Amino acid sequence: MKKGFTLVEVLGVVAILAIITMVATPSIISMVKTANSKMKATEDETIIVAAVKYVKDNPNHTNSSNARDYDLTQKGSVIKVTASTLVTAKYLDANLLLKSSYYKNYYQVDSKGVVTKDSIVVTITVVDANGSITTTIAP
Repeated sequence: MKKGFTLVEVLGVVAILAIITMVATPSIISMVKTANSKMKATEDETIIVAAVKYVKDNPNHTNSSNARDYDLTQKGSVIKVTASTLVTAKYLDANLLLKSSYYKNYYQVDSKGVVTKDSIVVTITVVDANGSITTTIAP
């Protein structure tokens, strides 16, 4: 008596595995996309919180766009802070940006630790005289 599987049994197992793969793949892809989206939202929030703290702690910061001091009580004031400013002032760890699946394309450092690319800018807009603000982040 021969030991082993028949061709029909092997094909049956392969067919079942193919069906399981077809059913599972879309949900796995969806879970990965959701996780990446949540990770980016968390990174955004971390960068924005660092920028707001930096702005509150450094009232003499000047915007590179208009080279004047801003006023957190002046409605309409717009403050722009780059990621490299936050890293230099130690409000943000560069590794967050360098290891990020999204921001690593917008923030790069050479082998000597010198920033070679920084297109990440947090814009803080003062909404009213009480210091209410809105924030946006753009690479």
